[in-house]
Amino acid sequence: QDTAHTLGFALGAEAGAGGSHGGLGGDYSSNGVRVPNPVYGDANDPVDLGSGGGAWSGAGGDGGGRVLLVVDALVLDGAIRADGGISSGTASGEGSGGSVNLRTGSIAGNGALSADGGTTGGGNHTGGGGGRVAIRWTVPAGPLPVSATASGGDGFYGDGQPGSVFLQGP
Repeated sequence: QDTAHTLGFALGAEAGAGGSHGGLGGDYSSNGVRVPNPVYGDANDPVDLGSGGGAWSGAGGDGGGRVLLVVDALVLDGAIRADGGISSGTASGEGSGGSVNLRTGSIAGNGALSADGGTTGGGNHTGGGGGRVAIRWTVPAGPLPVSATASGGDGFYGDGQPGSVFLQGP
């Protein structure tokens, strides 16, 4: 069998396709009728793992993880990432981004949250779809002080589509 698998052995991407989650994985045009797996998950309350990319000449990349963080106050000066993994073969698919779900009273810092699809920056792979990020905060903070992304992976044989970023403040 030439498909990737995710947690619980749900189907992942077919050969040469990037994994999908919030955004569709990239599609290598020479892989025939094989297509990326469909998008899934809840944009407002993400809890799903990312899906793996499909193998071609090497293993597909792993899907991103999941982070659920519920705190009274968050100062983020680093990064919280659930990004898709990199494949090991030419034209193999990268993994999709996973889920980052943050609920907090106040938020400060200059850090980053991401559930980006796996990418080699245009190298000879197929990009993973973006995952899902949701941030809810209750204390006014002006503009959101941290960055949040669910970008699709940049692949030479096909780019992954962006996932979703949900923001809800006071």
